[in-house]
Amino acid sequence: DVDVLVIRNGRAWQISVREIVVGDVVCVEAGDQIPCDGVLLGFDGLEVDESALTGEPLDIQKNLTTDPFMLSGCTVTA
Repeated sequence: DVDVLVIRNGRAWQISVREIVVGDVVCVEAGDQIPCDGVLLGFDGLEVDESALTGEPLDIQKNLTTDPFMLSGCTVTA
């Protein structure tokens, strides 16, 4: 069982990935596995390894306009 930091109702909580609900804002950093599908709300130079799902060997640079989608099971690399 893995714990993640989420913002829920304006407060930070450390919870199990099993307790994530719609509306939670999940905070991730380099080395974290993305625990659920979601949409990027903010970042500072975010790159994700999506090879587990797509087979793409290069890390994908995420941004708010053209690729804001975060996919469960992928790993944050930067």
